[in-house]
Amino acid sequence: MIIETNGFLAALSTHKTYHRSKHRERYVDQLVEESAELVQALMKDRRGRGSRAAILDEVADLCICLEFLGQELKITDDELRTHCGKKLSKMDYELEKLRFARDGGHKRKREAR
Repeated sequence: MIIETNGFLAALSTHKTYHRSKHRERYVDQLVEESAELVQALMKDRRGRGSRAAILDEVADLCICLEFLGQELKITDDELRTHCGKKLSKMDYELEKLRFARDGGHKRKREAR
């Protein structure tokens, strides 16, 4: 799961079903806090002082917050799956462009999966 927090929150604030309510504000506040805690765990790990368990704990917290927020916004599994599919396709395309450029413009044979 990859989340661009600033983009997510910006999209959230303009979403047609979004309106200010204390309930939603709490979800957003919690999401921001959990996102920051994940960043801290990742940075700590990068410096050699973190752990996989700490990162996993923060990822779990963030997933829970996203699930609650998704329920509050009435985001269906199909909607989320469609949007994630589009994002992953775009990421695959961008990665392929980088590989192509790295290899000097020569396409590599795809490895068997």
